[in-house]
Amino acid sequence: MQSRLFTHQDFKTVPWKNGKGSTRELRVENLETDDAFAWRLSMAPVMTDGLFSDFSGYDRKLILVEGKGMTLRYGNGQADQLNNRFDMASFDGGWRTEANLHQGEILDFNVMTRQGVCHSQVDAFANELFTGNPAG
Repeated sequence: MQSRLFTHQDFKTVPWKNGKGSTRELRVENLETDDAFAWRLSMAPVMTDGLFSDFSGYDRKLILVEGKGMTLRYGNGQADQLNNRFDMASFDGGWRTEANLHQGEILDFNVMTRQGVCHSQVDAFANELFTGNPAG
């Protein structure tokens, strides 16, 4: 199996549907119809409070990568608090979703999958390097 190192130039910057930011597409599997995709991996800075773009027909998993966190409030009355690095929210991309930043901008990692086409399982965890003396 051959490995490939991806660089910054390999990724495409895509404006948000709502026009309030942009996403860096890391990988995407396009479908043969319109602008639909089967799945997409991306990262995006969120710099202000506001509504998320409507992605009806997709399931979303959003992971906090950097920053002091945010609260996501959905039109169905549910909410997710992302307070710590690698906290994750799973939600329907068609839900009205409003983000409220806790203390400044954040960076998130997104996994989006087309409903009825595929689904994802995402586990996020910190890999802490051991730097102490194992002998104690």
